[in-house]
Amino acid sequence: MVSVIEPSESKYRPQMTRRVFIFLLLINTINSTILFGGLPSLSTYALLPYGQKAFYYSSLLTPAAYSVALLINLRWETITIRATVIGSAIGLMLSIFIVIIATQSPCPWWSDTTHGAII
Repeated sequence: MVSVIEPSESKYRPQMTRRVFIFLLLINTINSTILFGGLPSLSTYALLPYGQKAFYYSSLLTPAAYSVALLINLRWETITIRATVIGSAIGLMLSIFIVIIATQSPCPWWSDTTHGAII
């Protein structure tokens, strides 16, 4: 026999309006299109001018970043809409930076400098 788990009393969470929901869906669509559609094909153009070691580390750390994001999500199950928008804006700016670096390949900014090695 399976016992029924009664829902525990939790904090009241206000319902999301339809407008906010559509806005979050739009942000998710833009982020997913860039992250899964555009950036994987641009990574070689953006990273190889900085050397094979940078490309190697990036190809190792990218799948690990997804796992770390999942573990962080276990700690903070819900975040505010403001945090979602700020995180998406930061990700969009970093994606634009990667696209700019990829379009300047094979001689992007800081390719043979200490700044490029740090990046």
